[in-house]
Amino acid sequence: MVGLYHKRRARLRAQNKTMRYLGNVAYVVGIVVVVLVLIIGIFFTGSRVKTPLASLLSAKSGLTVTIEDAEFSPLYPNVI
Repeated sequence: MVGLYHKRRARLRAQNKTMRYLGNVAYVVGIVVVVLVLIIGIFFTGSRVKTPLASLLSAKSGLTVTIEDAEFSPLYPNVI
């Protein structure tokens, strides 16, 4: 009986190490995602998007496009 107890305990310890490792990986990935979202939110503002967007629209449409005010959200990049 003693051998079975120790085998089960060793198996649980290995599972705990794996879960701890996966938890640490998930934590680090979460931190990286949060930092990337903050960096995107800081550097991609409407004032920085306005000029390239106007030149892109002018090139695509063949018309002169001027943008007075642009509000850009990195969380919803398809909405301007």
